[in-house]
Order: sequence, then C-alpha cells, then structure tokens
Amino acid sequence: MLDDVDGRGGGGRGREGREGHEGHDAALAKKLASWLLDLHVSRACAAEEEEEEDDGGAAAGELTTFLSAYAPRLDAAATKKLLTESGRLDDLAHYAEVIGAWDDVLSHRVRHGQYAKAFEAMRDANVPSDAKARSISHWSPYDRVGV
Repeated sequence: MLDDVDGRGGGGRGREGREGHEGHDAALAKKLASWLLDLHVSRACAAEEEEEEDDGGAAAGELTTFLSAYAPRLDAAATKKLLTESGRLDDLAHYAEVIGAWDDVLSHRVRHGQYAKAFEAMRDANVPSDAKARSISHWSPYDRVGV
C-alpha cells in the first residue's frame, strides 16, 4: 500500500514518469502513513472505551502491526506526540523499539515498573552499550539518596 506511493512497488508509472517525483512521493507517503496511524490509534482507543475485548484486542494488534511495518514512513515527533496524547504508552514503547530509540524504551519500561521488560530489552543485541549504561545509572539507588 504505502510502498507503491514512492515508486518502489511500481505504482503504475514507468521510470520516466517517476523522475523528479521522488521527493513528492516520499512526502505523500509520510502524509498517508500519518493519516493511517491516526485512524489506527482512534480505532484502538474507541474499542477500548467501548470495552469490546475482542475488537479492542484486534484494533490494538492492528496498531502494533502498523507501527512495526511503517515506522520508517512516520514522522517520529508527531508519532510520539499522538501516542502519548492518546495514552497509548505501550504502543509508544513498541514504536521506540522499532525505530531503535533505546533510551526511550528503557526509561518507559522502568518508569512503569516493567523491570523484566526493561532487562529483556537490554539483552537485545541491538541495544548499544552506552544506552544500557545510561539506563543503569538512572536506576541507581545511590543517585536517588545522595550517597
């Protein structure tokens, strides 16, 4: 769907028709991805408000799948803002994992008492050592009591 917008999937235009349109196509793909994200977030939030467990779970799953598939097409700041304002904090942490924002992932997990998930993320080979070190220093009880 979004892959066709930038010409990678063909999209019905030949090479000659695409020349000079790459920037426009990328901007269009980003707008479309943002619109679809808003739609998925709204659907997941509405399903949760109506307490429809089956549909709520499906809508949340679709949002997670969308974030995994189209994270590179989304504007990071706008996505983080939308997910935060919508109260989709677990989705925000998932998005941060997908884009490799490990400091955000680790601090979110710790702030919400999800220590096992934080350590699981730290075991991930993709997490840079400096992000692990920063996270561990933030958790240090000695820093909190002034020792």
